[in-house]
Amino acid sequence: MQNEYKENDDHGYILSEVHGRVSRILKSSEYKALLQSDNIDDVIVKLQGTTYSKYLSDSMEKSKMNLILSLDRAFKHEFNEIYRRSDGCLKVLLTFFLESYKIESFIYRMSNPEEPEEELGFFVELNALKFSNDMREVKKFVIDETFLSRYFDKINVENNIEKNNFQIIKRMLMKYHIEDFYSQVNGDMGFMKSVLEVMGSIQIIEIVLNTMHTNITADNRKKLFPDVNDLDTRSIHSLAECNTIDDLKAIIGKTAYRETLVAKDLLNGLQFYVLKVYYRSFSVFNDLSCVYCYLKLKEQEIKNICWVVEFLGGDERDVMENIYCVS
Repeated sequence: MQNEYKENDDHGYILSEVHGRVSRILKSSEYKALLQSDNIDDVIVKLQGTTYSKYLSDSMEKSKMNLILSLDRAFKHEFNEIYRRSDGCLKVLLTFFLESYKIESFIYRMSNPEEPEEELGFFVELNALKFSNDMREVKKFVIDETFLSRYFDKINVENNIEKNNFQIIKRMLMKYHIEDFYSQVNGDMGFMKSVLEVMGSIQIIEIVLNTMHTNITADNRKKLFPDVNDLDTRSIHSLAECNTIDDLKAIIGKTAYRETLVAKDLLNGLQFYVLKVYYRSFSVFNDLSCVYCYLKLKEQEIKNICWVVEFLGGDERDVMENIYCVS
């Protein structure tokens, strides 16, 4: 317990900053105001009053793509600024966050190796994908030189790149990644174990949704499930064998996730559920999990703004149903 207080005390300034920053996360009324914009120029003007203002210069070309790139740069800069100042358990936590992005980048760049090197998850070894002809070369020049090597030996892959299902590989990487980090979580990270368990459970439900109309077997589906979750053994078994949306809802109805069923659709319900968990880190706890949860909330905020921009002039009610915020 003394170590826990010491760790949080050591990072007290960052925790205080994060509490201030989370209070500036956009609220429902602000998204509605953005949605009433006439064009991209109007959106940019309204965003000048937010934390994104210094990334939205008057000289930038006004387009959806440039706005989205500016938001991504702002997030990348904010993460890197916190990451540079971190150490100890906070560094471990933020490395987990960053490596999740690196997994996303690896999977994306397997099909798009020539894309500009701008995303948060880019790492220099990914440049080798431009000349890798098969998975042996990918393993030698990319995987073996990075954290991915901890997980890849557990995954069966075809040497011919095109014969691999990279969505399955991504699920396996994310499974091992969350399990690996969970084993490192200690009292200093407080609420973080609960956050990871909820994330794992939601990943399991998403896997069932995404594989429902495929020929995957119950055993193979279950292999994709992260061991980190808060579902009971019976629910896990039932989810592995689930084949219809009605069966899925019946299973969820017997778990702590039953409240997700009242949403317009299940994915919406799951997203709102996890956002409430992130906010709970601030309202109930005051430990290092706040930093991770803040970054996840900021990540969602950018997705929300992008959704608004994509559907400017659309029906407010329809658009707002896909804006994930809890205030």
